[in-house]
Amino acid sequence: MKISKIILAVTLFLLVTKLTFGQDSLVKKNNADGARMETPYINGKINGTLKAFDKDGKLTMEIPYVDNKKNGIEKFYYSDGKLKMEAPNTNNKLNGIVKMYYESGKLKMETQYADNKINGTLKAYYESGHLKQEATYIDNKLNGVDKIYDDVK
Repeated sequence: MKISKIILAVTLFLLVTKLTFGQDSLVKKNNADGARMETPYINGKINGTLKAFDKDGKLTMEIPYVDNKKNGIEKFYYSDGKLKMEAPNTNNKLNGIVKMYYESGKLKMETQYADNKINGTLKAYYESGHLKQEATYIDNKLNGVDKIYDDVK
């Protein structure tokens, strides 16, 4: 009887310790409007893909994390589930080409980032697919001419 109480006490201690320090868990938070967010934790840090859902349970956002930092491609979705935006991150900074899409799925804009700053070409498109705008940036500053085009039918 005494040994079973010790085993029970040790088991409870280990369980409480794991819960207290949040080693491995998926924290679900519901907002007043019915939207919810799921955040995965490993060893007390956000590790895995944070997900947000609207009040109808549809996925609106996915952000991959490694040790509390955005690492990977974060994605945002329209209410119908189609991709709205994708943005590559490395250690909490935008790095790579950020793309935005029309609800039709056609490319709306693409912008090159390095260390969280626009560095490179920004291109915007009409829904027809024709080029709408083209500009080059260095460290978030326009470098050259910002070209605007008419939509050609």
